[in-house]
Amino acid sequence: MQKRTIEQIKAVMQKKEYVFFEKGDYNLNLIAVRENDSFENTFSDTLYVIYKVKGIWQMLVLPWTTLAGTKGIGGEQKPLTGAQTGTGVDGVAVIVEGQYRSVFNFVDTYTGFSKYPFFNQVQPMNYYRDNDRDGKITRTGKVYRGNYATLLHRMSNNGVASNEVNTEWASWSQGCNGCPEPEFARLVELTRKAVKLHGTLFTYTLLHANSFHFV
Repeated sequence: MQKRTIEQIKAVMQKKEYVFFEKGDYNLNLIAVRENDSFENTFSDTLYVIYKVKGIWQMLVLPWTTLAGTKGIGGEQKPLTGAQTGTGVDGVAVIVEGQYRSVFNFVDTYTGFSKYPFFNQVQPMNYYRDNDRDGKITRTGKVYRGNYATLLHRMSNNGVASNEVNTEWASWSQGCNGCPEPEFARLVELTRKAVKLHGTLFTYTLLHANSFHFV
């Protein structure tokens, strides 16, 4: 997890001509940074949640993963087939860096999918499909666009401060993004405040660490 300043992040957002929310309290900028191209099975990426309260900038920084874990069914070493995903394309879903407007709907429930609040994908995103098991993102070939249910959600049992994304018996990520429950709980608390003022839809921005070499 890397610590960057709000000014550094805002400069990258401006350079890429991405929307950066500045009006109102708790108008959350959800900005993930992919720190490298390796499937490490750890929360080695970073999520920055940037917002204002009474006109003063605030930032929550969380350990994060933007990649599937390596282990378990659907992990980088055991990718799902196109038949299993219903897409017709083999390989792990890897979200392509970019900004995706109003792509997630916050679902505040302790029943259903994960028995915990999560961000449900409601708009398409761009993806690589990685199927070569070499431990690195495969950036060549076709970019796929669709809604492949890559959610933002907790990636450990409640109260467990894990640093391992997947185990052989628990595939927390087959392409979804997220962090261990104790940190995700902090995001949920903040999101509930945002929902009261701005609704349940959220924009997600995924940057690469290389973007910061020029700011």
